[in-house]
Amino acid sequence: MVNLKSGEAPKLRLTEDDEGLLHPDAALPDAAAARHWFFKLARNRAAKNES
Repeated sequence: MVNLKSGEAPKLRLTEDDEGLLHPDAALPDAAAARHWFFKLARNRAAKNES
């Protein structure tokens, strides 16, 4: 899930399999999931700093 609302940091949920590979959330069955990851990405403020 990537949230692109203005002013909010994008978020991404991934699922790791037994071999350490990451997959988009819900693309891998729960029985094959070793762990779940939640990434919160930095906001892109470059546009405000550029002239």
